[in-house]
Amino acid sequence: PSFLGDVNKFQVSWQLGSRVYTSVSGDDFKLYGWDKIDGLAKQHPKIMFHLYGNTKVWKSNQPNVFAHGRISKEKMNEEIKGMQAALRLTEHDGVSEIIVKAMLMGQYAFSILDITHTMKPDELDKLLEIKEPNLAGREYMLKTLNRFPWVCTRS
Repeated sequence: PSFLGDVNKFQVSWQLGSRVYTSVSGDDFKLYGWDKIDGLAKQHPKIMFHLYGNTKVWKSNQPNVFAHGRISKEKMNEEIKGMQAALRLTEHDGVSEIIVKAMLMGQYAFSILDITHTMKPDELDKLLEIKEPNLAGREYMLKTLNRFPWVCTRS
């Protein structure tokens, strides 16, 4: 289930451009795939990568990588409104909050995992060609988020 609260507060805010964001929790950079960010940024120099959540210093050799550190959830939600996509590089956490938020805001999502309405990180160049918000992803999230057939059984 999602703990985002009222999903209607995440309105379409996608704007034309080439900015993606990702986050880390607990400074486990390898777990969250931040060790791959420099390579992706070098491969995609026209895309700006915004990283959030770190408390330890994160340095990149690429001029298109910006580490913002740990900020409040409210401030992050405000900052990511005008971005185009979310990037999730963990290999095991399922449909993460960052993917859900992105789609609710009409943004695109890139994930290593096979998640409906997401693309793979090696497809980041497609972001440069996109001219419209991800309304299909938003509709999918609105129709499926928190709609589980909870079943209680007793043995």
